[in-house]
Amino acid sequence: MEKDLLEAALNAAHNGIIVINKDTEITFINDTACELIREPRDNIINKKIKEVIPNTDFDQVVKDGKMRLHRQIQLKNRVIISNRTPITQNGKVIGAVAVFQDTTGLKEALKELTSTKEFLSKLEIGLEHLSEGIIMVDQSGYIIKITDSYCNFLGINKSEAIGKHVEEVIKNTRMHKVVKSGKAEI
Repeated sequence: MEKDLLEAALNAAHNGIIVINKDTEITFINDTACELIREPRDNIINKKIKEVIPNTDFDQVVKDGKMRLHRQIQLKNRVIISNRTPITQNGKVIGAVAVFQDTTGLKEALKELTSTKEFLSKLEIGLEHLSEGIIMVDQSGYIIKITDSYCNFLGINKSEAIGKHVEEVIKNTRMHKVVKSGKAEI
């Protein structure tokens, strides 16, 4: 019963998990790892780890008993980060466990974030070169951006405006109310 519960828990894990014995044969693989490797469990169990993942050094953990943390490998067009740890019993290495995660999506998100930051930086430079005054406030009505031309018009420095509530800088404004309502006022 406890073995079934443990196996169900390991299969429910979001990270891939592989256990190898001292002969580097795969004795356990969870559902997530099967999905990442793109092979059914029956094609993986009892095979040597190098047969399933040729470019891994996971087998070395069993041989030298040393952990290998934060290792990055390419696995069928995916970038995987893995932590591998020896399993010991009475001071002897009897196997190893690898816990890993697909970071491919993370790299794509990071690339998109970098692209967005570059775009925003260019937009900010463009806004500064407009002759119109522009001010941006957050949802609570605090100033997060104001152009130099608007500061000149108001007779203030940017440092006096950024972070203050818009009503402190522009008397009789309704900007904070427009932000709350989401309805433009002209």
